[in-house]
Amino acid sequence: MSTSQPVSDSMRLSYALWFTMVFLVAIWSVFALNEILELGWRKHGVHPRKLEGLRGILTYPFLHGDWGHLWNNTMSFFTLNGFLFYFYRSIALRIWVLLFFLSGLLLWGMAVDGNHIGASGLIYGLAAFLFVSGVIRENRLLLRVSLAVAFLYGGIVWWMLPIDDHVSWEGHLSGALVGGLLAVVFRKQGPKDPVYVFERDEAND
Repeated sequence: MSTSQPVSDSMRLSYALWFTMVFLVAIWSVFALNEILELGWRKHGVHPRKLEGLRGILTYPFLHGDWGHLWNNTMSFFTLNGFLFYFYRSIALRIWVLLFFLSGLLLWGMAVDGNHIGASGLIYGLAAFLFVSGVIRENRLLLRVSLAVAFLYGGIVWWMLPIDDHVSWEGHLSGALVGGLLAVVFRKQGPKDPVYVFERDEAND
Protein backbone atom coordinates (compact mmCIF):
# COMPACT_ATOMS: atom_id res chain seq x y z
CA MET A 1 0.00 0.00 0.00
CA SER A 2 1.59 3.25 -1.09
CA THR A 3 1.33 6.71 0.35
CA SER A 4 -0.82 9.26 -1.46
CA GLN A 5 0.95 11.32 -4.07
CA PRO A 6 1.14 15.12 -3.47
CA VAL A 7 0.63 15.85 -7.17
CA SER A 8 -1.90 13.93 -9.25
CA ASP A 9 -0.87 12.25 -12.47
CA SER A 10 -3.20 14.49 -14.47
CA MET A 11 -1.67 17.65 -12.99
CA ARG A 12 1.81 16.33 -13.63
CA LEU A 13 0.91 15.52 -17.23
CA SER A 14 -0.65 18.94 -17.77
CA TYR A 15 2.46 20.60 -16.37
CA ALA A 16 4.73 18.59 -18.67
CA LEU A 17 2.61 19.21 -21.76
CA TRP A 18 2.28 22.93 -21.09
CA PHE A 19 6.01 23.60 -20.78
CA THR A 20 6.75 21.38 -23.76
CA MET A 21 4.18 22.94 -26.05
CA VAL A 22 5.22 26.51 -25.20
CA PHE A 23 8.69 25.87 -26.59
CA LEU A 24 7.41 23.94 -29.61
CA VAL A 25 4.94 26.67 -30.52
CA ALA A 26 7.79 29.18 -30.24
CA ILE A 27 10.18 27.34 -32.57
CA TRP A 28 7.46 26.62 -35.14
CA SER A 29 6.32 30.26 -35.05
CA VAL A 30 9.88 31.50 -35.52
CA PHE A 31 10.43 29.11 -38.42
CA ALA A 32 7.15 30.03 -40.12
CA LEU A 33 7.73 33.77 -39.78
CA ASN A 34 11.27 33.45 -41.08
CA GLU A 35 10.12 31.43 -44.09
CA ILE A 36 7.06 33.49 -44.98
CA LEU A 37 8.58 36.94 -44.47
CA GLU A 38 12.11 35.96 -45.56
CA LEU A 39 13.64 37.59 -42.48
CA GLY A 40 17.02 35.87 -42.68
CA TRP A 41 17.05 34.97 -38.99
CA ARG A 42 19.19 31.86 -39.48
CA LYS A 43 22.33 33.97 -39.44
CA HIS A 44 21.72 34.67 -35.73
CA GLY A 45 23.01 31.33 -34.47
CA VAL A 46 26.01 30.74 -32.23
CA HIS A 47 29.24 32.00 -33.80
CA PRO A 48 32.00 30.39 -31.72
CA ARG A 49 34.47 32.57 -29.86
CA LYS A 50 33.24 35.83 -31.33
CA LEU A 51 31.80 38.43 -28.98
CA GLU A 52 28.92 39.17 -31.32
CA GLY A 53 28.26 35.44 -31.46
CA LEU A 54 27.36 35.32 -27.77
CA ARG A 55 23.88 36.63 -28.48
CA GLY A 56 23.30 33.48 -30.47
CA ILE A 57 23.12 31.57 -27.18
CA LEU A 58 19.67 33.10 -26.72
CA THR A 59 18.47 32.50 -30.26
CA TYR A 60 20.08 29.41 -31.77
CA PRO A 61 17.68 26.79 -30.28
CA PHE A 62 14.77 28.59 -31.97
CA LEU A 63 16.33 28.56 -35.46
CA HIS A 64 16.25 25.60 -37.86
CA GLY A 65 17.64 24.93 -41.29
CA ASP A 66 14.59 23.36 -42.95
CA TRP A 67 11.31 21.60 -42.29
CA GLY A 68 13.02 18.24 -41.81
CA HIS A 69 15.40 19.67 -39.22
CA LEU A 70 12.50 21.28 -37.38
CA TRP A 71 10.29 18.18 -37.49
CA ASN A 72 12.98 15.81 -36.21
CA ASN A 73 13.78 18.10 -33.31
CA THR A 74 10.08 18.55 -32.56
CA MET A 75 9.48 14.84 -32.11
CA SER A 76 12.54 14.27 -29.93
CA PHE A 77 11.94 17.38 -27.84
CA PHE A 78 8.29 16.47 -27.23
CA THR A 79 9.26 13.12 -25.73
CA LEU A 80 12.36 14.11 -23.77
CA ASN A 81 11.09 17.42 -22.42
CA GLY A 82 7.84 15.71 -21.48
CA PHE A 83 9.84 13.13 -19.52
CA LEU A 84 11.79 15.87 -17.74
CA PHE A 85 8.79 17.90 -16.62
CA TYR A 86 6.69 14.85 -15.75
CA PHE A 87 9.18 12.78 -13.78
CA TYR A 88 11.39 15.60 -12.42
CA ARG A 89 8.67 18.17 -11.83
CA SER A 90 10.21 19.90 -8.80
CA ILE A 91 13.56 20.63 -10.46
CA ALA A 92 12.63 20.53 -14.16
CA LEU A 93 12.52 24.28 -14.75
CA ARG A 94 15.91 24.85 -13.12
CA ILE A 95 17.43 22.02 -15.14
CA TRP A 96 15.92 23.37 -18.34
CA VAL A 97 17.12 26.95 -17.86
CA LEU A 98 20.64 25.86 -16.88
CA LEU A 99 20.77 23.46 -19.79
CA PHE A 100 19.62 26.13 -22.21
CA PHE A 101 22.27 28.67 -21.25
CA LEU A 102 25.20 26.45 -20.28
CA SER A 103 25.04 24.24 -23.37
CA GLY A 104 25.01 27.32 -25.58
CA LEU A 105 27.90 28.86 -23.69
CA LEU A 106 29.94 25.67 -23.92
CA LEU A 107 29.17 25.44 -27.64
CA TRP A 108 30.35 29.02 -28.09
CA GLY A 109 33.61 28.23 -26.31
CA MET A 110 34.43 24.80 -27.76
CA ALA A 111 33.29 24.88 -31.40
CA VAL A 112 35.77 25.80 -34.09
CA ASP A 113 33.72 27.93 -36.46
CA GLY A 114 30.43 28.10 -38.30
CA ASN A 115 26.92 29.29 -37.52
CA HIS A 116 25.28 26.79 -35.18
CA ILE A 117 21.48 26.63 -35.09
CA GLY A 118 18.79 24.23 -33.90
CA ALA A 119 17.40 22.75 -30.69
CA SER A 120 19.53 19.61 -31.05
CA GLY A 121 21.96 20.66 -28.32
CA LEU A 122 19.07 21.09 -25.91
CA ILE A 123 17.70 17.70 -26.95
CA TYR A 124 21.04 15.99 -26.35
CA GLY A 125 21.21 17.68 -22.97
CA LEU A 126 17.76 16.42 -22.02
CA ALA A 127 18.63 12.90 -23.13
CA ALA A 128 21.91 12.91 -21.21
CA PHE A 129 20.30 14.28 -18.06
CA LEU A 130 17.48 11.74 -18.10
CA PHE A 131 19.81 8.84 -18.78
CA VAL A 132 22.53 9.70 -16.25
CA SER A 133 20.10 10.80 -13.56
CA GLY A 134 18.11 7.59 -13.80
CA VAL A 135 21.27 5.51 -13.50
CA ILE A 136 22.83 7.25 -10.49
CA ARG A 137 19.67 7.74 -8.39
CA GLU A 138 18.21 5.05 -6.15
CA ASN A 139 14.84 5.25 -7.84
CA ARG A 140 13.43 2.34 -9.78
CA LEU A 141 10.95 4.43 -11.77
CA LEU A 142 13.64 6.87 -12.94
CA LEU A 143 15.87 3.96 -13.86
CA ARG A 144 13.11 2.71 -16.14
CA VAL A 145 12.93 6.19 -17.69
CA SER A 146 16.68 6.03 -18.22
CA LEU A 147 16.38 2.68 -19.98
CA ALA A 148 13.55 4.01 -22.16
CA VAL A 149 15.71 6.96 -23.22
CA ALA A 150 18.59 4.61 -24.03
CA PHE A 151 16.29 2.40 -26.09
CA LEU A 152 14.66 5.25 -28.00
CA TYR A 153 17.65 7.53 -28.48
CA GLY A 154 20.77 5.45 -27.94
CA GLY A 155 21.72 5.83 -31.59
CA ILE A 156 22.16 9.59 -31.32
CA VAL A 157 25.55 9.17 -29.63
CA TRP A 158 27.13 8.81 -33.09
CA TRP A 159 26.11 12.36 -33.94
CA MET A 160 28.41 13.66 -31.21
CA LEU A 161 31.26 12.75 -33.56
CA PRO A 162 32.41 14.84 -36.57
CA ILE A 163 30.94 12.53 -39.22
CA ASP A 164 28.93 15.12 -41.18
CA ASP A 165 30.05 18.65 -42.01
CA HIS A 166 26.43 19.83 -42.03
CA VAL A 167 25.69 18.62 -38.51
CA SER A 168 26.73 20.57 -35.40
CA TRP A 169 28.36 17.73 -33.52
CA GLU A 170 29.86 20.29 -31.14
CA GLY A 171 26.34 21.43 -30.27
CA HIS A 172 25.31 17.84 -29.60
CA LEU A 173 28.39 17.17 -27.49
CA SER A 174 28.10 20.37 -25.47
CA GLY A 175 24.46 19.63 -24.69
CA ALA A 176 25.23 16.07 -23.63
CA LEU A 177 28.12 17.16 -21.40
CA VAL A 178 26.03 19.79 -19.64
CA GLY A 179 23.08 17.41 -19.25
CA GLY A 180 25.26 14.73 -17.70
CA LEU A 181 26.89 17.24 -15.36
CA LEU A 182 23.53 18.59 -14.21
CA ALA A 183 22.37 15.05 -13.48
CA VAL A 184 25.30 14.63 -11.10
CA VAL A 185 24.95 18.06 -9.50
CA PHE A 186 21.21 17.63 -8.86
CA ARG A 187 21.33 13.94 -7.92
CA LYS A 188 20.22 14.68 -4.33
CA GLN A 189 17.36 16.91 -5.41
CA GLY A 190 14.05 16.16 -7.05
CA PRO A 191 12.04 12.93 -6.97
CA LYS A 192 12.78 10.28 -4.38
CA ASP A 193 12.12 6.57 -4.43
CA PRO A 194 8.53 6.07 -3.17
CA VAL A 195 8.22 4.93 0.43
CA TYR A 196 5.58 2.29 1.15
CA VAL A 197 3.52 2.04 4.32
CA PHE A 198 4.66 -1.50 5.11
CA GLU A 199 8.30 -0.36 4.73
CA ARG A 200 7.78 2.36 7.32
CA ASP A 201 6.02 -0.06 9.65
CA GLU A 202 8.88 -2.53 9.40
CA ALA A 203 11.37 0.23 10.11
CA ASN A 204 9.47 1.13 13.27
CA ASP A 205 9.38 -2.46 14.59
